[in-house]
Amino acid sequence: MEIRDYVFFGHDVLLLTGTHDFRLKNAQRQANRPTTDRNIIIESGAWIASR
Repeated sequence: MEIRDYVFFGHDVLLLTGTHDFRLKNAQRQANRPTTDRNIIIESGAWIASR
């Protein structure tokens, strides 16, 4: 996770990445866990609102 300069967060903010491929079904969805392309990058000056 990268949080750049001057970022503001509201109350109860959640930063989550996906843990399954939504295109798969049933047991395949549970067994297949991505290990790449799960980065969160919040650019400078961003405001992340409350949920």
